[in-house]
Amino acid sequence: MGEPHAPDEWTPLEPYIAQLVGMAAQNRDPYGVMQTVKTFAPAPMLGAIRELVARDDAVPMILQRFPALQPHQAWTALFIEEFRLEFFGEGDDDEAPDAAPAAGAPAVEGE
Repeated sequence: MGEPHAPDEWTPLEPYIAQLVGMAAQNRDPYGVMQTVKTFAPAPMLGAIRELVARDDAVPMILQRFPALQPHQAWTALFIEEFRLEFFGEGDDDEAPDAAPAAGAPAVEGE
């Protein structure tokens, strides 16, 4: 058994991790699981989840904080991404900063 964590902002999620692990183990659709959580979670929990998925390190942080999810890393990453899409939407790929040349930079067209 792992050592218990000191109470932190993620402690309210602990009672639900076993259910999440079970869904991951059954390879349940991450989108469907996200929708279920979104439907039943109280507003403060949804706020915490929103803050979590906004972090660049959300997946490694959640895997470290809840080691039971570690065997399901790929599923957990998909689940987190479904929440990101739900809360923040998809970026417009045509306007992605990495896809656009810097201002004043010449466009290179297959030369």
